Amino acid sequence: MATSSQAEPTALVTGNQVATDPPSPALAPRAIIDMRRIQALAARAESMVGQIRQRLLAPESRKVAPVFTTAQLAALCGVDKPHINYRLTKGDLPAGQLTPTGGKREFTLPEARAWARAYRGEKMRPKGQRAVCIAVANFKGGVSKTTSSMILAQGLSLRGHRVLAIDIDPQGSLTTLHGILPETDVSEDMTISPLCHGETRDITPAIRSTYWDGIDLVAAAPSCSALNSPCPPCRCATRRPGSGACWPTALSRCGTSTT
Repeated sequence: MATSSQAEPTALVTGNQVATDPPSPALAPRAIIDMRRIQALAARAESMVGQIRQRLLAPESRKVAPVFTTAQLAALCGVDKPHINYRLTKGDLPAGQLTPTGGKREFTLPEARAWARAYRGEKMRPKGQRAVCIAVANFKGGVSKTTSSMILAQGLSLRGHRVLAIDIDPQGSLTTLHGILPETDVSEDMTISPLCHGETRDITPAIRSTYWDGIDLVAAAPSCSALNSPCPPCRCATRRPGSGACWPTALSRCGTSTT
């Protein structure tokens, strides 16, 4: 007996169709993050920071202070160039060095500062007087606090003053501008943190010299982020009398002290 096969009717589909994604394969299990892996990542990051430092400070591993021409020295001393040439004949101030071609004379930063002190002696800090403190502060980021602090420090030192720059920024931007990397070159005890936490009353051990003659630095490190939080009054040696707040709340992130 003959049978006839009939095709199954197809459903009529109308309208826009949204394609469905095929089922995704099962995700592979994530690797366990243990201390060994974290230490390996930290070592890799430290190596990368070192490589970046070498590129930023090339061709020298450290920053180098500038030299000054006779015209620039005259501007620092507030006199004209012929006067500098005349004063050189007296031999009582650094004479600098002639360039290899002998066309001009250059002065190192310490030499230029010696000239500035000689011509601005009446404007230096009188003996026995306290230093002047300048704070650069703003709650908003990216408004040139660090740049202003650096320019103030270098400008004052070029005029013969001694400057102590204090960096309180956990990012350590002012520290980095002095050729020091906060992440690798600065530990917590080398910052202002022990003073703010009441562990000491003397900041002298944290003061370090810099490549710029006349500027000393108290560096910053990421651990300084704790200074942004109030500290217990009983532990804070810098707490203001009659106040529950400690001095870091009143300090700028970058400060300078001049003498």
